[in-house]
Amino acid sequence: MARRRKTRKVTTRRVFSRANFTRRKSTKRSTGSSTSLILGSMAYGAVRGKTSQLLAPITARVPFGGMSDEIVIATLAFYGKKKVKNPMLKNVLNAALIVESARIGEVLATGGLSGNSSSTVGQIF
Repeated sequence: MARRRKTRKVTTRRVFSRANFTRRKSTKRSTGSSTSLILGSMAYGAVRGKTSQLLAPITARVPFGGMSDEIVIATLAFYGKKKVKNPMLKNVLNAALIVESARIGEVLATGGLSGNSSSTVGQIF
């Protein structure tokens, strides 16, 4: 007589005993509300000048002309947004990424790739 093959029994735990009853887990997310996005943008606007001054030695080494400042800050915001767990700080970094991407697009649209000035806000209109 052939031996029966032993299989590993998979056990599942039922959370609810009633059929067709599901409960949605409620989580408090601050990343979806527009208020937190506005506050994150305001916080980024408040620290952008100081951040730009702190990163000036690194910015001088990046060979992108007038976009060096924007590229360095956008890169830091991109990688910081991936690593940070705090939702408010994530909103600040999201705002930084959006603003710096808009500034890079503005420099590219005006053709100011060769200049050293990074203050191009409002020149496209």
